[in-house]
Amino acid sequence: MGRSRRHRPAPKPTEVDEAPQPGPWWRRWPSKLWAGLLASGLIAAVAPVLVTQNIGGLSDRFQQALGSDALRVHVTARDELSPGPFRIWALESGLGPDGTIISNPADMAGLLTSGRAVSLVESTHEVTVENMRRATATITSIRAVPLRRLPPLAGAVVDARTGGGPGEGPIELRFDLDDLDAAARDNKGARYLDDAGLLLTAGETLRFRIVGQSTRAYVEWDIEIGFIASGAQGAVRAAGNAPFRTTAVSPTYAEHYVWSPDGLRASTAAELCGTDCRSLTS
Repeated sequence: MGRSRRHRPAPKPTEVDEAPQPGPWWRRWPSKLWAGLLASGLIAAVAPVLVTQNIGGLSDRFQQALGSDALRVHVTARDELSPGPFRIWALESGLGPDGTIISNPADMAGLLTSGRAVSLVESTHEVTVENMRRATATITSIRAVPLRRLPPLAGAVVDARTGGGPGEGPIELRFDLDDLDAAARDNKGARYLDDAGLLLTAGETLRFRIVGQSTRAYVEWDIEIGFIASGAQGAVRAAGNAPFRTTAVSPTYAEHYVWSPDGLRASTAAELCGTDCRSLTS
């Protein structure tokens, strides 16, 4: 009997996986990439707000670390450098022969701007205060600082009141240079600043017309402005190396002059002052 054949099952064909069909493009991006884009979008939206709120504080702290003052104060007009104010002036020394050649307003202005003439009793100047920080600063004090005191100037006196009075300034502050406190006061004599101080917003400027007065001495002086900015206290001065100057009236002068449209002419104590030149400002 013959051997029967055993049929082996035919091998199954190898199954080939069909390539998956690509889905929508937004599904093919990795989830991490989506997270990154979402985060960057949030940052882009929030960053301007954060920068706006914080860059001012960072800048202020940086300037403070460098020792930069929050307020800047500078002189915009000086009493003795303007030919406009017409009042009574005193000089440390007499004019001598120079008095005979002052015959027109230009020459008179030259005398006033030469640095020799000082306004009697009170002198007037203008200063500007500017907040250099991005944050609001608070001015806490404004006071005069006498730097030097001497007897009243008595070399010569020049009466130039015929030209009219000086103009008014923006905010007038008056300082009694004979007072040890010498705090800023208004036209009525009241202190200009209260305990709350004066707020100065970022970039804001204030202009002051400052008037220093002395009835006792010749005074070289400056003003000092105290402030608080970014949580720190500070102080700035205005005049720098060229202090303001005011002189009281001397009872007598070596020379006496009167200015008129016809020029400067020599006068006498009897004609100009009577028995006491302090009557000039009474």
